[in-house]
Amino acid sequence: RILLLREQLDENPAPEPAAEDDWVMVEYPDAASAPSAPSERNLGFVHLQFCIEDDRPVLYVLELQLVDAARGKGLGRFAMQLCELVARKHGMQNVMLTVFKSNQRAVDFYCKKLRYVIDESSPSVWERHDEDYEILSKSLEKTMEQERSS
Repeated sequence: RILLLREQLDENPAPEPAAEDDWVMVEYPDAASAPSAPSERNLGFVHLQFCIEDDRPVLYVLELQLVDAARGKGLGRFAMQLCELVARKHGMQNVMLTVFKSNQRAVDFYCKKLRYVIDESSPSVWERHDEDYEILSKSLEKTMEQERSS
């Protein structure tokens, strides 16, 4: 599955991405759903896969990409929250993703802002420190329990 992230533009489009209320998610993009200039523009996408990892049903975020102008505006957080919502709706236990260790901005985004942790299947857990990536995950079961208790 792919989720496209678009911005609804006014007649006089601003150079910066619009507020969160103006973002649109398009599931199942195809040629017919291409943005009709000048009312919309693509800001990024998320590529998802439902799978089983170590006997756990998970939603794996294969890729999250945003245009430079959209970074730091909350769209990445919004996209990941949508992923977590989709995963919960479909009964997944975890959301997982892979991040390059050298991409410190992405590591901080996922670990510090979104509270993902190094997954038990990540190479570093198995003392394979020569790998250039980490596998991160977030348990949705714990999140749902925390939401119920608050």
